[in-house]
Amino acid sequence: MATYYQLWNNETNNLVSEFDTEAEALEEVRWRSEGWGEREANDLALLRYEAGSPQQPVAVAAGDDLLQRAKDAALSRAVAD
Repeated sequence: MATYYQLWNNETNNLVSEFDTEAEALEEVRWRSEGWGEREANDLALLRYEAGSPQQPVAVAAGDDLLQRAKDAALSRAVAD
């Protein structure tokens, strides 16, 4: 199984979505924060599931740290273009 990412809402304990890459997940976080406000992103957490691991997720970032990571990724893409 390949590495994949899950975005969770920590307030409701619901899975928001799964992504093939961290970049896709961070774009979703950025989109949600721009559309619904940064408060929306504060409730989110990003987990990574490693290929070959017995389904032990690795916490990538959550809350303000996740929002900042999404903003930094968007800025990096804008500078690269």
